[in-house]
Amino acid sequence: MIPLDASEAVESVVRAETPRIIAALIRAAGSFDLAEDALQEALAAAVVHWRKSGVPNNPGAWIMAVAQRKLIDFGRRARTQRDNVEALSYELTSVARAFLLPETTLAQRLVRAKNKIAEARIPYEVPPRRRLPERLDSVLAVIYLIFNEGYSATAGENLVRSDLAAESIRLGRTLSELLPAEPEVRGLLALMLHQRPRRARAARGSGPHGLGAGPDRGGPGATR
Repeated sequence: MIPLDASEAVESVVRAETPRIIAALIRAAGSFDLAEDALQEALAAAVVHWRKSGVPNNPGAWIMAVAQRKLIDFGRRARTQRDNVEALSYELTSVARAFLLPETTLAQRLVRAKNKIAEARIPYEVPPRRRLPERLDSVLAVIYLIFNEGYSATAGENLVRSDLAAESIRLGRTLSELLPAEPEVRGLLALMLHQRPRRARAARGSGPHGLGAGPDRGGPGATR
């Protein structure tokens, strides 16, 4: 049960200081909805905190300070969401170009795949070792597409994305450890390790129009 003094203090702030606090929050946020949400969260925090630690000397100032911090948190979350959307859009563009598909087509396929997974209740888990070979072709194709994107990026300002190239080689090594008897896995890893220094030199020296004129621009089938 909430002690009466904490409850009364919150109610007193609501009655006497809500207009002033809301006005200040609206000026800071430029949004009535955000200001109201921040105030409500601050009031809820006050009830919990004051019940444990007692009512502060200036309850209104305490709630104002907490509400302002809530606005800052709202802004950070909104920026993070925008950044995530931009990153997702960029990755979708890259993947679509790598598969030679329109973005809308790839997006539709992703939606259908997600719906199928949800409807069939397919678990998100690492398959048992005996089932790895049946998925091998698709995995090899994706790893090589990542490698290609690393040295001939289809989107963004940088032609070379060394993080993607390094990640594809890491995945190739991991796959080789999981399936040491698969010659296609060893072949793909050897191909990427062989091409890495040459592609890096070509990317540094040729610019965006000089890379990929040779046979290295092949698609996933080049791993065979």
